[in-house]
Amino acid sequence: MKIYKVKYTNQVLQQIEDMVSYILDELQSVYAANDLLNTLETAMQSLRELPKRHQLVNDEPWQTEGVRKFVVKNCNVYYWTDDVNGEVWVIAVVSGTQNQENVLKRVYIDNGKVHYTGPYVVETSAEYNKGR
Repeated sequence: MKIYKVKYTNQVLQQIEDMVSYILDELQSVYAANDLLNTLETAMQSLRELPKRHQLVNDEPWQTEGVRKFVVKNCNVYYWTDDVNGEVWVIAVVSGTQNQENVLKRVYIDNGKVHYTGPYVVETSAEYNKGR
């Protein structure tokens, strides 16, 4: 069985940080924040094996690009599998209370690279992982 390397973009790390900060600041629950963080990490790392076990998203253009989704607690985790390089790119982690389509509209994949527009724009996936 092929083992993939799971990679996260800066945007995903910021999205998770925002969720954890909300739980800590607004809900004032260290336990809930740690639980979400640990559960997300475990679930995302499980993509190392059989990453295509989750369904493709139904909406275009993401379905054509091969973007898949699964749910962890109240979060939708979106990812893309790069079979050529043996990588799984987690491209968005979105709270169930957010408009999923608006978040995905800021993500696009071109020539095997994940790009973002709008908030959290830092760099492309290739630039983020250069030298890692």
